[in-house]
Amino acid sequence: MSSSEISSVSFVPETAFGLWFLRTATWEHHVLRVAIDDLKRLVDTTLPAAPVIVDVGCGQGQAFRLLGNAFRPGRIIGVDFHEPSLLAARDVAQACSKDDGWASESEIELLQGDCACLPLPDASADIVFCHQTFRHLVDQGRSLGEFRRVLKPGGVLLFAESTDAYIKSWVIRLLFRHPMHVQKSAGA
Repeated sequence: MSSSEISSVSFVPETAFGLWFLRTATWEHHVLRVAIDDLKRLVDTTLPAAPVIVDVGCGQGQAFRLLGNAFRPGRIIGVDFHEPSLLAARDVAQACSKDDGWASESEIELLQGDCACLPLPDASADIVFCHQTFRHLVDQGRSLGEFRRVLKPGGVLLFAESTDAYIKSWVIRLLFRHPMHVQKSAGA
């Protein structure tokens, strides 16, 4: 991304607590793993062998190993705007590729980008994984359009988010940061 593109992105940075929490075993085991298992059970179509997965808002890469184990992708593309998180994701990606227990032969590529303008070609993904990212996005409508644009025909959007009421609870507002003016409930 060029410096002019980066400066035009509406971005709400996470709190220090949030950045720390997203690296914990609690987050990985009790939130990410559960969500991926639930989403996998909901897929009602046959996925291609070695699918391409785009992890939008990949953060620090905590989902890479779980996505690899669940879907055996040929490639995972992590996209995030927050450069320090991408640096941590790079370390996770390198650890995955060196781990004998890595269940996938997948390549992991990282891109800095805005979910409202994904740096990917049309119809390039079999799966778009959006877990607890949408609530951080300011331009949610354009982001949904981008998810659709990069999905191949018959591709799958794996989408899991917290409710508006949860995000606006006092404890979540205290510990984490979100663009509150764009939050919605499921029915909205």
